[in-house]
Amino acid sequence: MMLRSILKTLLRMAGILLLSLCLAVVFFHFVFQPFQVSGISMMPTLHNKDFLLVDRLFFRDGGLERGDVVIFKSPLGKRFLVKRIVGLPGDVVSIRKGSLYIDGKLSHKIALAEGERSTYPPVKVPPHSFYCLGDNTAVSEDSRYFGCIPEKDIYGRVLLRYFPIDHMGCISTHPPTGLKIIQPEQVNR
Repeated sequence: MMLRSILKTLLRMAGILLLSLCLAVVFFHFVFQPFQVSGISMMPTLHNKDFLLVDRLFFRDGGLERGDVVIFKSPLGKRFLVKRIVGLPGDVVSIRKGSLYIDGKLSHKIALAEGERSTYPPVKVPPHSFYCLGDNTAVSEDSRYFGCIPEKDIYGRVLLRYFPIDHMGCISTHPPTGLKIIQPEQVNR
């Protein structure tokens, strides 16, 4: 009788453990997913090898907003990129003399690499698409080079950085100001 009670308890615990494991797999695969930054195109906001928690599900319901940091598959290859949304559907985005303009109004200054052109022609962001830039525009491959990102190609919205622990916290929706130009010889953008 005692053995039967112990066996029943062990089976119940195994069932709870299995259910918990299944829920954790679903939760971390479809809802929130860890992601590691590769490159310096989002400095100073994000650094190479930072670990992020990405919202894969709920960002679609609430919609994406200007300033959100998102992850999407690069139109130029198979890797994922992390960039900030600066242009929303219907916006006209332009860069003139190192300044970002949205619908003709100055948004903020951006850093450009030495020798890089400082003016990019206006782009009207198509419906269900976004214009994305890296915070460290001097070394970022972004919408200036491959165009707007369709919403369907966005993998998720970055919620927070959880490692390194001393930099843990939510990610700001405001681009940093006063960026200095970083000129690495080989950049993983």
